[in-house]
Amino acid sequence: MSTAKPTRQSAVPKQQRSRASYEKVLAATRRLLTDEKGADFTLADVSRESGVSIGGIYGRFENRMALILEVQLRTNEKMLEECAAGIAQAVAAARDGRDLMRRLAVEVAESLRRDRDIIKAIVDASLADAQIAQEGLHVYAGQLALFRSALLARRAEIAHPEPDEAIEFCFLSIYEIVASHFGFGRRKSAEDAQWPKLLAQLQHLCVSYLTTPPEAAA
Repeated sequence: MSTAKPTRQSAVPKQQRSRASYEKVLAATRRLLTDEKGADFTLADVSRESGVSIGGIYGRFENRMALILEVQLRTNEKMLEECAAGIAQAVAAARDGRDLMRRLAVEVAESLRRDRDIIKAIVDASLADAQIAQEGLHVYAGQLALFRSALLARRAEIAHPEPDEAIEFCFLSIYEIVASHFGFGRRKSAEDAQWPKLLAQLQHLCVSYLTTPPEAAA
């Protein structure tokens, strides 16, 4: 899976006044994405929310999807930075491999919970835009690489005969379960369910799968 970033649709202006307008437009887009409309806002909505004319918006962004993509790129950069820091802390604090597995399961789940509103809107937009969908694969691959690297450092404590495959399965399971929990991709949200209980279940899933040989489990 390629982790190359797509070419940005716009560049941050160098002039202070233009840069301020640019940031207002992105901030307004982010607010609208986390509103009830989600990704179904219009450029008129962005203009009204940001105080920047529609002409000024078109001067920097080709269309609504280009705005969403720029917000997505920034969100993904933030998520990867926070995930890297969280995983580094988990590695430093872990007493052993099992403890690390538990900590990493929580870190991945929490990385999705922290930005759940904006992620949900972006996932909805990705259903109609291939470039946004591709950037979603990029952040997924980046977090998976961090998760895998941390666990492979404890390879001796993984009982599965295919550690890479097992680690990716655990990561995918966490992603999909949390995505369902928060209703990403226009699924029904179960956000009122107990989050601590779900985290405990995800920890159990990872530790059990990685430390139990397939033959014994069968």
